[in-house]
Amino acid sequence: MGTYYRISPGILATIAGFLQFFVTTIIVKSLGILLVSMGGELRTDTWELGSIFALIECVSDVLAPIAGPIGTFIGHRPAVMLGGALVSVGLVAASQSTNVLHIALLLNLPLASCFDEIFQLTIKHHVTWLKYLDLIFNFFPIETVKYPSDILDLFIGYLLSFPTATGYCLTNVLTRTALGEYYDRRSFALASGITKTGVSVSLVCVPPLVQVFNDTYGWRGTMLLVGGICAHLVVCGALLMPLTAKKTNTGTSKGEYEPLPDSGCSNLPSSFPPSNCGVAESLRDLLLRAGTSLNLPLLKSCKFWVVTIIFVSTRITKSAWIIYFVPHAVAKGFSQNAAAVMVTLAGVGHLVGTVVVSVVLFKEKVASTSAMLVSSLLLAVPFFLDPWLNSGWSLSLGGLFVMSAVGSVYALSDIMVKEYFGYEKMASAYGWMGFFSGIFRVSSGFIPGWIYDHSGSYDLAFIILGTIQITSLVPLLINTLTVGDALK
Repeated sequence: MGTYYRISPGILATIAGFLQFFVTTIIVKSLGILLVSMGGELRTDTWELGSIFALIECVSDVLAPIAGPIGTFIGHRPAVMLGGALVSVGLVAASQSTNVLHIALLLNLPLASCFDEIFQLTIKHHVTWLKYLDLIFNFFPIETVKYPSDILDLFIGYLLSFPTATGYCLTNVLTRTALGEYYDRRSFALASGITKTGVSVSLVCVPPLVQVFNDTYGWRGTMLLVGGICAHLVVCGALLMPLTAKKTNTGTSKGEYEPLPDSGCSNLPSSFPPSNCGVAESLRDLLLRAGTSLNLPLLKSCKFWVVTIIFVSTRITKSAWIIYFVPHAVAKGFSQNAAAVMVTLAGVGHLVGTVVVSVVLFKEKVASTSAMLVSSLLLAVPFFLDPWLNSGWSLSLGGLFVMSAVGSVYALSDIMVKEYFGYEKMASAYGWMGFFSGIFRVSSGFIPGWIYDHSGSYDLAFIILGTIQITSLVPLLINTLTVGDALK
């Protein structure tokens, strides 16, 4: 008989987190590379496709608060596996889209759900459903959208509307939360940094690979291949081994029920008084339970808002950079292949920033608040200098600094959540942070594209992004100066 070695659940969770960040980074980065090709074939404006791509992350962020309750109800492991399957199916279906609105439908289930009533009106009254869409959302100007010629084509797209964004939110929130179950505050800093290196490795490996796919198979074939790669998110869920399994075996035999303490029938009347049987009281109890599951009291914490404001601002700047850096470099006169190489170098910067911050905090050389201040400042500087970054080496260096600082800020935000709230509230904190970033992050796809369409340059858009990042530091500075050490 051979010797078998059991891998620590913490190590497996770290591997799962690494794979999750690696695969989810592929989604948005590949769409950014495909922006030019898709815009040419679908005959749509830059800001429309950019907004739809940003909606993938925005919708997943808005849905993030439900990830914690879902993970609690069915378990983190099956929830992440389900999310991985949904992401893969959504991208594979989107590769067969025939217009820009199909892509919005196929990648964002909540958006597709809003279209259901509009579709029914179309069938009954034979009216242009995009007019109703424009009245409700004011999102796609009527004069710029190309109407689908076949309602049945739209209906097929609706049936194929598997929620890429929903699966994205489940995998992202729950794999990050799982780390807090296996590690203490100090070890969590290192483990979290290791998982986030998946973003860096993805940024290094993916752009050249996606560009080869695009040149060889076109954007449809590329999206199909990316959907297949995203199926590996199912494996991430399988790697999450629950620690609570070993606690349930104490005091009971396999296949037996564990007796409930003080579960006599005499307690039932006091537990369920007659006054609670009314509809109003039942509804009130339901709302209270929902508030408890979503951890709404967390929103009263000043520390939560300090981290959230910086996190949201960084999400906006990072998403805008990922979506528009390649088109921005092309507008400056560089080829798409050269821009892909620049993104690869930026991925190296993300790796360095993530690792350095994680190791420094693991060694307890500096406080997380001080590191957050420095990282956020470094993130804003390249955006202010962007109008003068016209050479290849300067543009590459700017991207290197941007992604290095982004890696640092993301690692620090997770570490600060662990320090402030502990494992019990991590999923709720991540969920609400994602919710607020989802509300505002749609601007990351709209603003740069809209400014470029009207001015022919991304310079002003990048300066605005730098201003947003600088402004987000104000609450942290106030909290640090008034309270002192924010961690105590």
